[in-house]
Amino acid sequence: VSNDHGHHEPEGSPHSRPSGLFPVAGATRPPAAGLFQTFGDANPSLHRVIQPEADNLLIQRVLGGETDAFGTLVHRWERHIFGLTLRMLGHAEDARDATQETFISAYTNLKHFRGDAKFSSWLYRIALNVCHSRLRRRSRRGDLSLDEQFEDVGFEPASPEASIEEQLLGDQVCVHVRKALGAIPAEMRQVIIMKEYQDLKFHEIAEILEIPLSTVKTRMYTGLKELRKRLEFLRPGV
Repeated sequence: VSNDHGHHEPEGSPHSRPSGLFPVAGATRPPAAGLFQTFGDANPSLHRVIQPEADNLLIQRVLGGETDAFGTLVHRWERHIFGLTLRMLGHAEDARDATQETFISAYTNLKHFRGDAKFSSWLYRIALNVCHSRLRRRSRRGDLSLDEQFEDVGFEPASPEASIEEQLLGDQVCVHVRKALGAIPAEMRQVIIMKEYQDLKFHEIAEILEIPLSTVKTRMYTGLKELRKRLEFLRPGV
């Protein structure tokens, strides 16, 4: 898979671009062209300069019959949603499917968006519900635990200045952190992902999850404590 700079990326990495999203059997597909064709990295923290009013205007255009405007919303938020689903589910393929399902659900239910919260909060909420449904199905099937299922692909790109040894060490640490993250309860994991990887504020997470701010902070700190316990063995080598 080639990225925007002409470099090739391994299929299944968190930097690979999803293909074939939306064309699934029985799904309503927005008629916008080129949807999901511009996936970047899974860390969207550098892409958050977005005005909520702009989202609301696009929503009004979609509801008014300009369905192509939904493609702009997809382009704007696909990195964020893919990054979230990848870290919640641990597999690039599952994350692509969950991202597709999220945007299909958002499109078909857009008329129910009340506008009392940001569109992004509503979209994150849909994505988390999709992830939780998939995790429950895994559990019912008796699949491996989430930390065992997580793919051995890094979430973060290595620094171009890093030596081979540093890159290898960084990759190993990423694998351990990712698997430890997959082993803690989902309600804690989602808060850590949104705060540390999605660069959201506590009050934004509280709005997305529709829970008190104090509960968000409790889950964050309890989750971090669990992570430290699981990663204690890394301290001598890091």
